[in-house]
Amino acid sequence: MFYICMCNIVFIHQPKGELQMGANNKVISILKHSDHENSFSSQATDEIIKRAQARTNLFEYNCNVLENMVLPPVRDEYITIKSSGDSKSDDEKNAWAKIVELSDNLIKSDIWLFSLPMWNFGIPYTLKHYIDLITQQGLFFTYDENGPAGLMKNKSAILVISSGGIYKEEPLKNYDLSTAYLKLWLGFCGISDIFVVRVDGTAMPGFELEAILQDPSIDRAVEIISSQNYPGKAGDQAAAA
Repeated sequence: MFYICMCNIVFIHQPKGELQMGANNKVISILKHSDHENSFSSQATDEIIKRAQARTNLFEYNCNVLENMVLPPVRDEYITIKSSGDSKSDDEKNAWAKIVELSDNLIKSDIWLFSLPMWNFGIPYTLKHYIDLITQQGLFFTYDENGPAGLMKNKSAILVISSGGIYKEEPLKNYDLSTAYLKLWLGFCGISDIFVVRVDGTAMPGFELEAILQDPSIDRAVEIISSQNYPGKAGDQAAAA
């Protein structure tokens, strides 16, 4: 493993042998809330990538760690900048360049993998901050005669979400606003193929991460990453045909 720090963004690359560069290589963009050794969602994500690398080296990935990123505040010029046309000031141009920089990895990737804990039933504020910055008209969505339309086609998303309790079934299922929000946002951006890996019950007696890592959902996430015909791509190809 080696770390490269550029523009306050940490990229982590762990190649399996010699990466075979070519048109068929998939690009995976990983966004972690934390890369701390005690982060269960991060450990599960690392295991998914490790198993995928054991299957194939026809993919490459980058990893942004939100705790290590310096995000600018969300200001009015970040929200209105795209509609300002050629009249952008230098400050607006610099603001827009920062948004494009933050968005670049996701836009160029085939699969988005989000690794995060549930905080107070929702997503961590750092992830919400990031989403508020990058979700800009002309980058992730546009408007047509029918209203907003997502621009992120031919992509899939994997959500690795940890929680202290078990929220995947009643009576607590409706408390899980993190999954619902991310699915809504991804759908708004144009991504309909979304797979969820739940690392739940982490604060409950008897929790063992190893048991979670043996869950079929982990293997399914590995399959999505290692397959050359991942669901998002296959679905969009079928729609185009």
